[in-house]
Amino acid sequence: MHDFVPIHVVSENGSSDHGNYYIILLDHTLDAVNYEMTHFLFGTGFDAARSSNYMILPGPNNCVLNADAIRGDHLWRAPSPMHYCYFCSDELYDRIKGEGMRGWGFCACKAV
Repeated sequence: MHDFVPIHVVSENGSSDHGNYYIILLDHTLDAVNYEMTHFLFGTGFDAARSSNYMILPGPNNCVLNADAIRGDHLWRAPSPMHYCYFCSDELYDRIKGEGMRGWGFCACKAV
């Protein structure tokens, strides 16, 4: 489903060691985006998504997910052509924030 790959980061000239970081590799996909209700850069609906290059308008609750499709899942990505979009459950979000993990950017979605 997913894997974390360790990366040891040093400055280009080797003068600074920045320690270990991890990249997440996520294979699990869910087709959960509600195209008719999600606000893409050029409107709602599949045609707007396509003309917006599937870029969701920034801001809370502009992305709408189908609640039945995501129930019981905690970490996934959208299938192609939105495969660059990663999603997580509210429970995982709370855990990540509670543990003080850095490097995660979040935008609230609405589930209907």
